[in-house]
Amino acid sequence: MRNTSTSTTTTTKGTRTRKGSIKEQNSQPVESVNKSQSDTDRLYTLDQVSEILGDRSKVSIYRDIEAGRLPKIIKIGRSSRIRHSELMAAIKNF
Repeated sequence: MRNTSTSTTTTTKGTRTRKGSIKEQNSQPVESVNKSQSDTDRLYTLDQVSEILGDRSKVSIYRDIEAGRLPKIIKIGRSSRIRHSELMAAIKNF
C-alpha cells in the first residue's frame, strides 16, 4: 500500500503542498486588489457572487449561467470571474 498523505510547508502567501501548489490562506477580495479599476471593469470571484446573491451555492450559480440568467464566466488561469457591470445588469433582470 502507498502512503497518500502530502506534506505541507507554510509560505508567506499560503500553504504549499508537496506537489508545489499553493492554497491561499489570506487572499484579498478582488475589489481591494482592483481599486484602480472602475466599477464596470471589476471582476468578482464566484464566492463574492454568491455573497452578493444571498449566499447561493456555486452549483446554482453555474445553473443560472447555463440558463442565461447570469453572465458567462471569464476564466483567468484556473479561476473563474464575473464582470461587475454584467452581474449588476443580470440582477436587475432577475
